[in-house]
Amino acid sequence: MGLGFYKRKLKEKAKILNHPRPYPDYLLPMTGEGTRILDVGSGPFSLVGTQGANVNLVACDVNADEYYQMMKEQGIVPIVPIEKQDMEHLTYPDDSFDIVHCVNALDHTPDAIQALKEIMRVSSKWIYLRHFENEAEKHHYRGGHYWNLDRLGRLWNQSTSYNMKWWNTSLQTSYKNKQIVVSIYEI
Repeated sequence: MGLGFYKRKLKEKAKILNHPRPYPDYLLPMTGEGTRILDVGSGPFSLVGTQGANVNLVACDVNADEYYQMMKEQGIVPIVPIEKQDMEHLTYPDDSFDIVHCVNALDHTPDAIQALKEIMRVSSKWIYLRHFENEAEKHHYRGGHYWNLDRLGRLWNQSTSYNMKWWNTSLQTSYKNKQIVVSIYEI
């Protein structure tokens, strides 16, 4: 999914995502007063939501500058600022966030294993990943799709396979709405 997708869909996405809305149900058990959440690879608008417990939400994306330019051209101001960060080289200190949230972004980074290491490094408690199953295969490794995620918790492409269950963590995988959900607790 290139930036052309966002340029065409920005106003539609803004109507859906760029307004106060509750946190997703799956985050509620993990959030409370002062919870620190990183929405990594957020795109132009965070999927996390803005209403609920008083949390500290940081959204970031490697394409933040490009998103801001598109928003400026279309007269859109994001309610959650997007910081420019490369998920393979996050600049946040270790354990900066209680929760790291990553939806449909890990497959778009050239080195997803390095990105996972960075996500693990900056998360102190919980990681939530949600991606369409084997997205790179479906797109023939084009359109910025480099990696696949499967129901076994494997992250793989044509040359590498990494089983996320190798981590010394409590990892759960599930399949909902044609997407793989990986939850990693108590890092």
